[in-house]
Amino acid sequence: MVKHHALTNDNANFSDFNISKFFAYFTLLFILSFIVLPIFKFIYLILLSDFIDTENLFSSIVSNYYFVLILKNLAQALLSTVCSLVIGLPAAFFLYQFDFPGRKIIIILCTIPFILPVIVVALAFREVSVLFANFNFNQSLMIIVLAHAYYNMSVVIRIIGPYWRKINKDLEDASELLGASLIDRFKYIISPMLAPVVFSSAILVFLFSFTSFGIIIIFGNTDFETVEFLIYRFSTGLYNLQLAIWFSLFQIIFCTALFFLFTRFNQTGDLAFLNINRANKKLIDCKKINQFFIFTFLGMLVMFAIIPIAILVISSISDPLDNGYTIQNFVRIFENSGNLSYVSPFQSIISSITLATAASIIVMCLGFYTASYFDTKASKIKKVADFIFLLPLVVPVITLSFGLTITFNQSFFDLRHTFLIILIMHIILGLPFAYYLSSLALNSIAKEIKEAANILGCAKNNFWHRIYLPLTKNYILAGIIFSYGISLGEFGSVAMLRGSQFYTMPVAIYQYLSKPGNYFLGNAYALSVILVIVAFVIFLIIDRFRVNVMSKS
Repeated sequence: MVKHHALTNDNANFSDFNISKFFAYFTLLFILSFIVLPIFKFIYLILLSDFIDTENLFSSIVSNYYFVLILKNLAQALLSTVCSLVIGLPAAFFLYQFDFPGRKIIIILCTIPFILPVIVVALAFREVSVLFANFNFNQSLMIIVLAHAYYNMSVVIRIIGPYWRKINKDLEDASELLGASLIDRFKYIISPMLAPVVFSSAILVFLFSFTSFGIIIIFGNTDFETVEFLIYRFSTGLYNLQLAIWFSLFQIIFCTALFFLFTRFNQTGDLAFLNINRANKKLIDCKKINQFFIFTFLGMLVMFAIIPIAILVISSISDPLDNGYTIQNFVRIFENSGNLSYVSPFQSIISSITLATAASIIVMCLGFYTASYFDTKASKIKKVADFIFLLPLVVPVITLSFGLTITFNQSFFDLRHTFLIILIMHIILGLPFAYYLSSLALNSIAKEIKEAANILGCAKNNFWHRIYLPLTKNYILAGIIFSYGISLGEFGSVAMLRGSQFYTMPVAIYQYLSKPGNYFLGNAYALSVILVIVAFVIFLIIDRFRVNVMSKS
């Protein structure tokens, strides 16, 4: 029940200042300045300026080398997507169609890879590849595809599983009574219903694999360089800015096309066949042979989720000299040997936590208030707003980092190698997810509650803080966790935008890996384990806060 005095009391009003409108316009200006402007800078340099020799550069781009490299990149992304679906689709079916002890634990274990920093996943699979060195996996396409599938399988499971669970079982039962076989039921009933969400998740996984950076740079495989990695090499190592700009524009156009394809498949349409209150089938009621098959598959899935991290932990306590176990790898990273290349783990931990905390708080403020402002607008205006505020998903990290570098490099406004430009980049990465989660939360609020508040004369600022905020706090905390995870594990943008003395934990890990010898390799493994521990401790703290908030509610 809405309390009249709490909503209309003048003392409860902050002021006549519309805080949600302010944040909405500020976020719009932010996107125009730090996303749209760099894209136009690419277009200007290619089409309107004399900076680029278009004819000679175009002949270089369409050369056999780059053409074959892009084809390999597309093939790698396609194989990674297929592998993710092969693992994720059966897992989504078993985990969301059946009830059995330990089901939620397995779902959590399958989600762990996605919240891990990508450089930790890459390093874990690099160590796995060492175990299979006789097969030369460390230089093959297979290990890259497996690493991408490991990282993205939770996307498939988490998107398809809950949707599949809601499909009305009565439709299957009716077709079974009419004599339809299991294959016919899946072909003519389940598949058409699942197709849009399967294609949506497949496009997301393809996009993540095509724009992969951390996994490619750790394996150092030049045969399967992504366009992101090419842009990074051309802009930081080879200093071929003309090629970097061309490939950046190509990446933006390609990812925009994929984004439109994603939104096309993501249209919900008629959802009358969904049954939100559907109960899962008890696995114990199934045939023994089916139980054996399901538990065998899920056992292999759990092993696939755990083994790379377990190997990484074992490597962090291994002594390469006597093949024993030691904690010296952890001790060494905290010892300053006086070397100029020494990276302080305390500095990298503090930098990572500071950056992630600041970015996640700012992102959720911008996302929540912006979504609140456009929630009351007409549907057409809201669709335009949705496209604008989800725009950061279109531009890959390295491409946008390069765009920021060439845009804000003037003497009067030079942001290169500053903490501010890195913070801006992390805000850009988390903003679409914060806005999307906030929009979902606001859409879930009953229309009657919003209308009752308006009838009672609720001031706008009170409306957002006394109605929207309490009813959406769980989504907001989920958004903070998601944004924190993205920021804590972000590697590519920090590696490209940072100054020489600024280290986050992923960058420090890469610094250790770039040095020769097992001495520094052990340091990289140890710091990776510390990064995983720091991430999980912070997520547990935020999750505990979420539980406390829910219990008080």
